[in-house]
Amino acid sequence: MRERAWTSCFSRCLVLLLAARSSAVPAEQLRPCDETDYYYQYTECDSTGSRWRVAIPLNPGSCSDLPPPTRGTACCSSSWTPQGVYLESNRDECTVSLVYAVHLERQGSVSFTYQYPDNNIFFEFYVSLGSARSPIVV
Repeated sequence: MRERAWTSCFSRCLVLLLAARSSAVPAEQLRPCDETDYYYQYTECDSTGSRWRVAIPLNPGSCSDLPPPTRGTACCSSSWTPQGVYLESNRDECTVSLVYAVHLERQGSVSFTYQYPDNNIFFEFYVSLGSARSPIVV
């Protein structure tokens, strides 16, 4: 019984694959993409410190001649805006850095807090005590 179910599933998948393969249209026969056929997305930073703006088709294979990638925003720029008692970073895809240097006149401590509403964001803090520098990953 188990072998029959596997064979049945395999047969269905094979039929679907063959149907999809036979319905593929060569790129020469596709209509040119219209602005409503795609959206733009930025890549991660490359080795030159830049992001690229790339057209992503809404329905791959439905049109041809997407716009070529263009160099986008620089990855090294970050901005911070005072918002009352806290600072707010830019809200784009770029990496942001904030350096806070303190020179203690006497023994004591320094503390800071952060908040971000998206739990998928990766934070990395570097704390330097004299010449030692160690990362704290949150």
